[in-house]
Amino acid sequence: MSKEIKLLDDCYVKNKDKCEIFFVWVKDKVFLIISILVFFLSFFMFNRYGATLNPLKLNVFSYIFWYQLVVLSFFAAIIMIYNIDGNHHWMGRAGENARLLGWFSVLWTMLMLPLGLAIGFLLLSIKSGPRLFEYYCNKQFQTIFSEKDKLIKIIIHIFFFVSIMSTIYTFRVIGTIPLINAIRSPGEAAMLAVMRIEATREFAGNTLIRNFGSIFLAQLISYTAYGYYRLTKNMSDRIFFCFSLIHAIIAVTYNLARTPFIFFLIGLMFIKIFIDGRIKKKFFILTVILALSGVVGATLLTVGTNDIRTLLFTHNDGILGRIILSQASGNFMSFEIFPQTMDHLGIRSVSRWLPSLFGMEHSERAMRLIMIYVNPGGVEAGTVNVMNSLFIGEAWANFGLAGFIFSPLIVGFVIGVIFAIFLKSRKTPLYIGMLGYLSIFLGNTITGGFMEYFYPVFIIIVISIFLSIKYLAVFLSTSIIMNRKV
Repeated sequence: MSKEIKLLDDCYVKNKDKCEIFFVWVKDKVFLIISILVFFLSFFMFNRYGATLNPLKLNVFSYIFWYQLVVLSFFAAIIMIYNIDGNHHWMGRAGENARLLGWFSVLWTMLMLPLGLAIGFLLLSIKSGPRLFEYYCNKQFQTIFSEKDKLIKIIIHIFFFVSIMSTIYTFRVIGTIPLINAIRSPGEAAMLAVMRIEATREFAGNTLIRNFGSIFLAQLISYTAYGYYRLTKNMSDRIFFCFSLIHAIIAVTYNLARTPFIFFLIGLMFIKIFIDGRIKKKFFILTVILALSGVVGATLLTVGTNDIRTLLFTHNDGILGRIILSQASGNFMSFEIFPQTMDHLGIRSVSRWLPSLFGMEHSERAMRLIMIYVNPGGVEAGTVNVMNSLFIGEAWANFGLAGFIFSPLIVGFVIGVIFAIFLKSRKTPLYIGMLGYLSIFLGNTITGGFMEYFYPVFIIIVISIFLSIKYLAVFLSTSIIMNRKV
């Protein structure tokens, strides 16, 4: 053994300069090497439960992995840990510790979230996600009660009318239709930003009517109508789908936010995959072109810049900077602010009534407090609202180390259980519509916040509305049959 050690020592002495260069290179690239290893391990774990490389068979787990984690978080983590963010207007404020913790939080989420999915699937005795998706896509697409499902369609039309009334109510409370103002006044970025914040945060009406009656119902009904159109090919179903589609687009763009329209289109793509098992290349390319065109067009309309190069191709500015860095800012700034500048929030931001039970004062959510800290002038002027980011940032802001460790497991578990239940259910237009909505909602809340999973009131309400439509139809159908017997 001593001879071998001596030979190694001699080799090191002879090649000392080369060895030192190698060690410096390894030290410099260690974060990148670890990141790449975690990337492949995470993909292997996600792939075990349904994620795929094939964009023509896109599903919610592919969407979560590739878009929410890789595009919106993973790239930013590498950029931040190597300090190549180009002094980004928000990210540049993060110190070394915040950059390190932010980088580690992204990798931790990429490993623990699929583990949470696995726990949720195993709880319902599901061993393979891909097989479950394949099984569901190959299921017979059928109506709920009868060949034409007249009764359920009547109920859906009633809820469609309720949704339209809710949308009219929303615009009446706002006092204007922001989209029309944006078309009339293109480039008025400050004015349109204020209008967007007022329509969202300073909405003076009933937010339940806006959020559930208008926005949620509009999407659910449009998705369900598309399912009936694909199932029956009837002209009446086609016409109803067209009307519901127009209304859904109006409802989701009520506050001039650009992304809800894109996500709505992606939801339609999910539904098409649930029905057909895959999508055609032309449909996928057309959807991507429409989505990108919508983002670019809306940005040009609201920002009013003529610098296309900065708008499209600068990694720390414009659309690319917004996607890669700005969307991840809240996560890194959470580690910069909590608990150095602000104490961990605990349950104070969960809801308005829960803290009062324990004698605590209600607090704004972390994403709002971070925006106030980063851009107080914008908040005061009403041009910015919140700084959404990877959910683990809010979990850290609220619950510290416990939130950091357990939040990816909780989020993965909730998503896994919900999708396992729905994918084991019947394949009907109503279930397809709900699956399309949940795919987008649960997928997007990965970079929306942790409270949606820790205190899942919104999820409970949307599922309750879905069930109320279904069981109202069951009740009426049973009543009609009983009356006929009498």
